[in-house]
Amino acid sequence: MIAVSSADMKEKLQSIEKAVKEEDQKQIAVLSHYIKGAALTARYKTMAGIAANMELMAKDGIMDSMEEKLSALTREWTNVLHVIDRVMCVTSISRRLTFFCTL
Repeated sequence: MIAVSSADMKEKLQSIEKAVKEEDQKQIAVLSHYIKGAALTARYKTMAGIAANMELMAKDGIMDSMEEKLSALTREWTNVLHVIDRVMCVTSISRRLTFFCTL
């Protein structure tokens, strides 16, 4: 399930990056809404907050700092992936599985 979510989120982040470059406000709003929902479901509150902000900005036609918000969203996703890696590593170690991980 995590791998599917990671692949899906990677795709959505690539799509929203393209939408930001093209200043496609409608697509930014749609993708931000999706990312917000996925992040809330997984309890990634910071990521959800950034996506919610991007969604509102796109709906209001505010594009001035959208690239900065996109950078923040991407950084937060990287942070989430690091946390997931740590949790999986600790879980694997606690179950005495042979697993190489970076902490």
